Amino acid sequence: MSDNNGRIGVSRVQSLVYEELMWIFREQAIDDYGIDAHIEIRNSGRATGQLIAVQIKSGVSYFREIKENSIVFRSDARHLSYWINHSLPVIIILYNPDTTECIWEYINMDTAVKVSDTNYKILISRENIFNGNAKVKLEQLTSYSDPSTYLISSEKKMTDNSTGNKDMYIDEIILNNGYQCYYSYGLGLVRIEAYLPVSIEQSLSCCITFQQAGLSDCMITFDEDLIENILFTDCDKGLTEERKFITYIDDDKVGIDFPNNRFVIDVETAQQLCEIIKGLHKSYLKRKQELYSIIGASDFKEEGNGKFKIIRVPINIWIEMVDFAQEHDHSYGNTKWDIFHPLNLYRKDHIIIYKNHLDKVKADVLVELYVRDISGNFVDIVWKAGNTPLTSKMDGFDNLIKWKVNYTHDWILNEFIPYIFYLNMQDKRNNFEKLFKNRIKFEEFKDKFNYSLYNIESLAYKNNVTLL
Repeated sequence: MSDNNGRIGVSRVQSLVYEELMWIFREQAIDDYGIDAHIEIRNSGRATGQLIAVQIKSGVSYFREIKENSIVFRSDARHLSYWINHSLPVIIILYNPDTTECIWEYINMDTAVKVSDTNYKILISRENIFNGNAKVKLEQLTSYSDPSTYLISSEKKMTDNSTGNKDMYIDEIILNNGYQCYYSYGLGLVRIEAYLPVSIEQSLSCCITFQQAGLSDCMITFDEDLIENILFTDCDKGLTEERKFITYIDDDKVGIDFPNNRFVIDVETAQQLCEIIKGLHKSYLKRKQELYSIIGASDFKEEGNGKFKIIRVPINIWIEMVDFAQEHDHSYGNTKWDIFHPLNLYRKDHIIIYKNHLDKVKADVLVELYVRDISGNFVDIVWKAGNTPLTSKMDGFDNLIKWKVNYTHDWILNEFIPYIFYLNMQDKRNNFEKLFKNRIKFEEFKDKFNYSLYNIESLAYKNNVTLL
C-alpha cells in the first residue's frame, strides 16, 4: 500500500467514524506495528472507554481476490498472532478509493483460515459494510451495554438530594470481554476508571475525574507503578495524612499531591476518593489472583509483569543446565530430554524449552527460563510463559502446550537438576565400577536426591495474600 493510498484510507475511515458512527477516532503512531487507529465507543455523546483497534488497508489491489461475495484478505502468521493476542478486539477494514467501498471483519480464531504454517486468510463479506449500520456489531465486540447490568456492589445509591453530580456516580462495575477488563466506580464527587490486566503481561492503569469546579475538566492518569506506590499504599487506612497523596487535612480542606497535580478538595470528596481507590485495590488483587491461578503462580513472587522467580541455584549448576540444553535439540533428538531450543548465547543466561519434533501436541515454546545476573555465586531462575502462534496469552496452560509456573518449578527440582547430577555421577565412575558394578537407575537416584544439600533453594512461598 502506497503512503498516499494509506492516508486516503485512514482519512475515509476517520470520516465514517465521526459522521456515521458518531464515535471517537484516534490515529496511532505511524510506526505502530499492525494497528493504524483506535475507535472509542460513545453512548449518548459520552466516551465509554470501550476501544476497538483497527488495521486499515486501502487500495484497489486488496479487492482483486474474490470468493463468492467476499474479499479474500491474506496475512502472515506473525501479524495474525499479534492481532489475535492484542489486548483490544482488532478489526480489519478494507477501503477501495476507486469505488469508495469500505468493508470490515473482526479478526479472531473463527474468521482466520489457515493456508499454510506461515500464512492465513480472512474472508470479508461485501455485505459487512463499515458505516452507521455496523454500530451494533461493533459494540458487541467490546461487550458494551448499560454498566448497571455488571454491578459488583450497589450499597451506596445516589438520590435526588445527594451531593454531587449524577454523571459522576456509577455503581462499582467490571466489564470483561476477554480483550480488555474495564473497571469504573464513582460516588458523585469523584470517579475512577481503570483497565485491569487481562493477561499476566499487562499492567494496571487508571484515570481519576473530579466534579469540583476547576477540576471537572481535569482527568488525572496513573500507570501501575504510580498506582501501587501512591494510591494503593495504606489504602485500608481511609482518609488520613499517612496516605502518600494527602499533604494535610485542615477542617473541611484536604491537600492532594498527585504527580504534576497539586490541589485542594473538600473532606467529602477526599473520603469518596479514598473509598473508590480502596474498591479498585480490592478488584485488582482479585483479578491478579485469578490470573496467577491460571498459570500456577500463586506461590511465587512476580518479577516484572508476567515473570516469576522460582529457584535459586549456584552459578555452576545453572551453567551445567544451559550446557545440557544446548546439547539436546528438540528438532532432532528422540528422548524425553530433547526438548530444548539451542541458542547462540554470548552469555549463558537463557534456556528455551520447546516441544519435541515427534510430539503431536500443537505447541511451540513450552516455557522460557532466564537469569538476570551471572556475575555472582548464585542466580535466581526466572519463569516466563511459553508461546504458540494463534493461542492467546492466557490459554494453553495445561503443561502440554504451555508449562505452568509450579509445574516448571517442580520439574526443575525433581527431574532436570537431579538428572544433571545423575549424569555427572555416571561420568565419575572408574573403569572397574563401569565393568562390574550395576549402574543405578535414574528413578532410584532421583528418589534419594535432596537438592537442599547442594545449596539449591526453592523460592516458592505459601499464603501469598498481598501482591503489592
